[in-house]
Amino acid sequence: MKRFILGLLCILLSTTVEAVIEYQLSDFMKEETTGGFGYVSIDDKPYFKTTVNPNFSIKGLQVGLGVTLYIPVAGDDWPTSADWLTIRYLGYDYQKKHGFKYGRLSKLTLGQGLLVDNFDTGSGGTSEFNNNKTGILGYVSVLKAKLTGLYTTQKVIGARAEIPVVELAETPVIIGATYMKDEDGIQDDGSSGTVINRPEQDGYAADISYPIGGEFFILYSEYAELIDQGKGISSGARGTFFSVIDYKAEYRILGTGFVPGYFNNTYQATGFNFSSGALQEQVSGVLVNASSNIMGEYAKAGLQYELYDDVNVLSAALGWRQIGPVTGVLNYTKPFNTENDNAILIGSFYYRTTKFYDLIFKVKRVYITSTEFTESYDVGFVFKLERLIPSLPI
Repeated sequence: MKRFILGLLCILLSTTVEAVIEYQLSDFMKEETTGGFGYVSIDDKPYFKTTVNPNFSIKGLQVGLGVTLYIPVAGDDWPTSADWLTIRYLGYDYQKKHGFKYGRLSKLTLGQGLLVDNFDTGSGGTSEFNNNKTGILGYVSVLKAKLTGLYTTQKVIGARAEIPVVELAETPVIIGATYMKDEDGIQDDGSSGTVINRPEQDGYAADISYPIGGEFFILYSEYAELIDQGKGISSGARGTFFSVIDYKAEYRILGTGFVPGYFNNTYQATGFNFSSGALQEQVSGVLVNASSNIMGEYAKAGLQYELYDDVNVLSAALGWRQIGPVTGVLNYTKPFNTENDNAILIGSFYYRTTKFYDLIFKVKRVYITSTEFTESYDVGFVFKLERLIPSLPI
């Protein structure tokens, strides 16, 4: 039984590898934002909006809804890329063995990250959430094996299976297999501000990991292939120092036509052309990743950098819990592409006032070149009734 539990814990650990550096504003918030009103730019048109975000719990089933009313400022119609009713979250978990979650899925890494690296179903379009940015992730444990399945509204499907196969020094060696497929690609005519095109694509990966030092030191290796494009292999180590510093370092050999971490956190937001953006010859390179808590849990910073000859990939993030009246996060990502310098910068800030409302600012920039970009933004007000009527029991 002890070995079974250890094996299951190691399986869970190998599934949730933190790869590309990215933070969410909710990671640093103490308050819950259940509603408010504000100003938002959607498809380059201004709107006032009012939002209510009710949350429910029904016998272990967690439900989060979003009800939003958009009022055109300049007489425009209802925004085509927005929904008045959204399912922000729907999920159930039984002892971390069986369950599912539906909504915007982010920070999803399957395997060691060579194929599926921090995938985000909702990175495309504006900063506004809608039902087209959702997906469902289900998982089940059978004996020592764990099976995971993914399906998104953008018709991206994924599957993952992993199991401990042998013990060395009383520590299980874990093998896993991953499959990911975009059934219809991405064809965006520019209605969101940027023309985005990706072809249909699928790929698979196989990996092996050995947590010889527990969470402190995990050895791993992974082979991945993008069908009809190219293949790559990686080997390295990752771990955590006393829950303060997370690290990852690996060596990679990438073949012609391969793109590391192809299904990543900018997949829905950036286009890609294999004939011009993928590798034209085999290269080798390194990946280093480090993140650390600053001042305890009040702030966190991280960076991941990859270098393959003259091709570099970068993600960096900074988040803080509350400095003065402001809580905020900044995320910057430059994905793999040999053709251009496409990058995404997202900032989210929560500003506490002394009045009956607080402010939320969101800015999203998608860089077409190093100097040219499209931008969407959102300014919101969060009602604080306890400040307006202090005697309320809330």
